Amino acid sequence: MPCPPTSQSAIVWFKNDLRLDDNPALANAAAAPALLCVFCVDDRFEATSAYGTAKTGRHRRAFIGESLAALRSAVAEAGGRLIVRRGEPEQVLPELAAALGADTVWTEQAIAPEETAQIERVRTALAGAAALRTASANTLYREKDLPFALADMPRVYTRFRKQVETGATVQAATDAPERLPPVP
Repeated sequence: MPCPPTSQSAIVWFKNDLRLDDNPALANAAAAPALLCVFCVDDRFEATSAYGTAKTGRHRRAFIGESLAALRSAVAEAGGRLIVRRGEPEQVLPELAAALGADTVWTEQAIAPEETAQIERVRTALAGAAALRTASANTLYREKDLPFALADMPRVYTRFRKQVETGATVQAATDAPERLPPVP
């Protein structure tokens, strides 16, 4: 689903997909005339889980930091700019969209409950100002490519594996954009 032709500028909101290649949200956002790449450091994901453990441990934080440094470099090399903001995405993204005149925010589709709820909070916060569009999540198989309905998913792994090996299509990787649009 390419970016609509009426889009003047877009924001791509990076979450777990901290790379240029195999990133459908970025590929869609790169069709806009102007683009800003954004990562939000959301304190909620650094909090303690309901099970009493840290949601993001020190090793994960270090990995994210290193990944963001590599992403910032790759984005700059492609002619774009990555900004990292601390704050809740439902506050940060509408502020940036308004300041830049962005009419579209692209991100990776979420499947897990917390992440899906976060996307809906952002969609609500952006309402009337910018459209939140999601691109397929980076999974080996998309639901529509499975040889069975989710309700009929085999309960035994061997049966699942055999059905998937013979009847499913692996989704092709998305190429990284050679150049990113200028920053709005």
